[in-house]
Amino acid sequence: MFFWKKNKKKTKSKEEKAPSTVFGVPLDEAARRSDPRALIPLPVRSAIDWLSHKFPENIYRAEGCSSVVQEYVSGFNNGTLIAFRDSEAPENVAATLMHYFSCLPDPLLQLS
Repeated sequence: MFFWKKNKKKTKSKEEKAPSTVFGVPLDEAARRSDPRALIPLPVRSAIDWLSHKFPENIYRAEGCSSVVQEYVSGFNNGTLIAFRDSEAPENVAATLMHYFSCLPDPLLQLS
């Protein structure tokens, strides 16, 4: 289904994460790891670029397939260049993006 192999290793702690890991690390670190010239981490940029062409209403309310999302997470964290296919379900791409934001160690927005 995907062009990369599944990573069957156990999840590492924050201190032990591989240098290519982009999920679960601060935004600036993820951007540096995925593309040193970019200000936006690769998973965010890839998902937004793809969704901008196929943006159905309420896409972020639909649940994506967790196994597909995990495949994308593993691919991004292994440093694989991910290209979302045209045939991919938009809710899977949106769920990958939402999962990225939920894995951030610090919240994007803080309500006071």
